[in-house]
Amino acid sequence: MDEGTWFAQQFEKNRGHLRGVAYRMLGSLSEADDAVQETWLRLSRSDAGNIQNLSSWLTTVAARVCLDAAFANGPCRGVIGNTGGFGHEQAEYSRP
Repeated sequence: MDEGTWFAQQFEKNRGHLRGVAYRMLGSLSEADDAVQETWLRLSRSDAGNIQNLSSWLTTVAARVCLDAAFANGPCRGVIGNTGGFGHEQAEYSRP
């Protein structure tokens, strides 16, 4: 099995987790799917041989893609900052 095939298989194993992270951050399944696709593109363009923990790397990249998407069009919709019911108020973020 070549390296590209191995990375594709590992990505597919992580897809559900990445989609969940992206959905919780963006609040939209279509935006979450876009973020997961962008994560795959960044993996395919990276020097993946230097990645020590692929699952952590993918989660980090997906989260950064989501943050970029959330702040791309000005003030955030308030989805980011939802603590999931841990007793904290939902934070409103605006672009500095």
